[in-house]
Amino acid sequence: MTIISRRIATPISGKSQLAHQRISALGDAMTRAGARVRIARVLFGEGAGSVHVYGSFDTFKDGTQTSEKMAKDPLFIQLRADADADRAATWQGPEVFRTVYGEPSKYPVIVQREYQVARAHLKEALALLPEIEALSPATPMMAVIPVFAGDLARLLVVYYAQSLDDMSDYLDTTGSTKEFQALVLRAHAFGELKQSRVLQLV
Repeated sequence: MTIISRRIATPISGKSQLAHQRISALGDAMTRAGARVRIARVLFGEGAGSVHVYGSFDTFKDGTQTSEKMAKDPLFIQLRADADADRAATWQGPEVFRTVYGEPSKYPVIVQREYQVARAHLKEALALLPEIEALSPATPMMAVIPVFAGDLARLLVVYYAQSLDDMSDYLDTTGSTKEFQALVLRAHAFGELKQSRVLQLV
């Protein structure tokens, strides 16, 4: 199991450069405190133009210790003060998730599909994921559920690709097959697809 934090920054018009500098500085602060950090921009879909900052940890304790270290980091303290004085982005989070299938991949292109799934149906929904992965074993997959977030009845299914071309090939082939679409229909018995997005590491 991996613990994942997610912060979402949406740059304010006219301040994108400053926003991205601060997003990078946040990533540096998280890394100094012990997190494994990935920063990705939303290219398509829900939240297009926003930036996701992810931190991953082996345990919840690792995550809370990282948070405590960040709070004492002078550079992070200054970063927060600068952001309060001159806001360059709107922020959401951090939310906290845990993996329930697979693990994070280092591939730079990420497809996320968010389902509304009641916890009573989570086991049935997760049982479909090995069947989906078997359709394209070379495509890494992961699924996470929220632990601390505004909406806990969610399942995020994540697909990874080495490039946008590879992602497109997957959608044109595996994602369009009768077998895949049949699994999608079965999944709707346990949850409803609410939103999706494509991200790329920056």
